[in-house]
Amino acid sequence: MKKGFILTLLASIISLLLIAGCENNYPDSLWDANYNSKPTPVISSIEPADFTFSGISTITINGQNFSSVAAENQVFFDGKAGTVISSSATQLEVKVPVLVADSINIAVRVDGAFLYGYFSPYALKDAAVTYSK
Repeated sequence: MKKGFILTLLASIISLLLIAGCENNYPDSLWDANYNSKPTPVISSIEPADFTFSGISTITINGQNFSSVAAENQVFFDGKAGTVISSSATQLEVKVPVLVADSINIAVRVDGAFLYGYFSPYALKDAAVTYSK
C-alpha cells in the first residue's frame, strides 16, 4: 500500500512539474489601439415605407455613413442577406431576399465600422397568391 501511494505521489509531482514548465507562446495582440473605425451606419427611412414583396422588389434605404462602394455594404433581413444594387454615402438600393414575415429587423453593415445600423419593423409580403376552385 505504501509503494502504491509513493508511485501516485511521484506521478502527480511529475505531472505538475511538466505543466508548470510549459511556456505560453501567445501571438501578439490583433487589437490596434490606433485604428479608427468608420462611423456606424444609420438608417433614417425605407422606401416603400410599410412593406414590399418578397424576392422580387427593391427597396431604398435612406440614412448616413454608408459606403459609396456597393460591395462594402451588406444588408440583412432577419439575418438573410439582400443584394445591394447601388450605393452612395446616404442611400442604398437593395433587392430583398425571399422571406415572408411581418416584423422584420433590417441590419446594415459597412466594412470598417464596428457596429450595425438597425431598422424595424418592416414587412415582406408574399408576391404570389394561390387560387383554387
